[in-house]
Amino acid sequence: MPLEHDLVLTNRRPRQLSLLEAEPALAHRRTRLPLHVLRRVRDHIESNLESTLDLATLAAIAGVSPSHFSRCFRNTTGVTPHAYVMQQRLKTAELLIASTPLCLTEIAMRTGFADHSHFTRRFNRRTGVTPRAFRSLCR
Repeated sequence: MPLEHDLVLTNRRPRQLSLLEAEPALAHRRTRLPLHVLRRVRDHIESNLESTLDLATLAAIAGVSPSHFSRCFRNTTGVTPHAYVMQQRLKTAELLIASTPLCLTEIAMRTGFADHSHFTRRFNRRTGVTPRAFRSLCR
């Protein structure tokens, strides 16, 4: 007489593979942003560096949920959305420090940092020097 769990195993239908299991390339494609969407998100970030750039807004531009956007953005660019925004802010700050006489507080505000000290900490972490020292090196 068969055991109860043997009956369950023999009465099961063969498991069907989902599309993502059957074709791994599809799974990878679904976790990346299409280039036109990525371009639209990057353009928005670069033109709005001085304002608050939250994940929900960026996800809405991409037309997906915030968690899906975050995952896809990281898979596409290699960095999180927050890290990308920080990189862009710091790149812009470097250009402004090197090419304009604006005070460092003004540069911090124009690049979206909450205050001068936050800007200085992030800048120092990225470049290894303070913004003031960077400016003197550029002269």
